[in-house]
Amino acid sequence: TLREETEIAAALTEAAERWPMISIGSYPRFEERPHRVIVTMEGRDGPSLSACADWLMAHVAGARACEPE
Repeated sequence: TLREETEIAAALTEAAERWPMISIGSYPRFEERPHRVIVTMEGRDGPSLSACADWLMAHVAGARACEPE
């Protein structure tokens, strides 16, 4: 997302509380223009990962999904 990390912190915190089995990380990229934040999710439960990703996409303006690794 192109939003500041501080702008999406509440959504990330809520997602972590809703899906405690999913590890969520956020990584600001200041060396790139425009600045952006990359959010990662890791977990073994596919349906929970999908639900968490869908929820974040709906609650973080400007979010884009990438293919899972």
